Amino acid sequence: MTDPSRTPYNFFAASDYSTNARAALLAWYEEVWLKDDRFKAEREAGKKPRIVMFYSFPTPYSSAPIKALKEFAQMLGFEIGPDQDISLTALDAKSQVLAAKEFNPHVIWHGNTTQSVATAIRDAKALGLQADHLVNNWGFGEELLRLLGPQAEGVIGIAVTAFYGEEVPGMDRVKEAAQKYNPALKERTIRTVQAWANAMLLYEALKKADAAGQLNGPGIKAAIESFQNLDIGLGVPPLTYTPDDHRPTSRVRIYIIRNNKFELLKLVDLKEKFADQWPGWKGY
Repeated sequence: MTDPSRTPYNFFAASDYSTNARAALLAWYEEVWLKDDRFKAEREAGKKPRIVMFYSFPTPYSSAPIKALKEFAQMLGFEIGPDQDISLTALDAKSQVLAAKEFNPHVIWHGNTTQSVATAIRDAKALGLQADHLVNNWGFGEELLRLLGPQAEGVIGIAVTAFYGEEVPGMDRVKEAAQKYNPALKERTIRTVQAWANAMLLYEALKKADAAGQLNGPGIKAAIESFQNLDIGLGVPPLTYTPDDHRPTSRVRIYIIRNNKFELLKLVDLKEKFADQWPGWKGY
């Protein structure tokens, strides 16, 4: 989805799914596995961290980053357990949790949307699966806090923009529009901010294409592919696109839930840390 030779008109104002997954796993590995006293004895004994992946097998969004995540996990020295197929509409994941429990993972990757992720985490805790939880960006947000309550404590996830209401450039316009156009909706989330980020990218491209007298598909595409470190605010890292690479950023913010709040755990820059591998990591 980020390779222009395959999908030339696919653009988005966020890090891609594979980049997100790699960044989340790296953050857990460096900030938890290598530092947390829970794993000290296993580290000193030369044990490898173990991971299992929960996602909807037939859903392209859920399965998209799995190949990249497994390759990266192997690169970091993880043992990888059997994948568990969990529907996006799952209200029960006990059988998958019990299957994963046999492998005894240290961490679980959750590749589904919020409702399904909450189901899996609740069942994992109820059945005594002692593992940390890594959640993709579409499963991680204010709604997860609401669904899990205290069980959300310690969950780690990805945010590709600021959370709604954070004091970052551009957030005042988002809040003003929310009040103007839909004041009855009291609970806003990071999804509103993500939508605005994509609209802002298109807005900047339309302006540039229009100024060049190329307000059409190819002209808008060329405008986006000319952006270098475009700052659209809203907590989004500077965006860069080229005719050969539609990955807009290598920087990903990884958060951990503590005391019912989102705390930044680590800002990961994969291009900076893995300069040799980064050019070959175009994907989904």
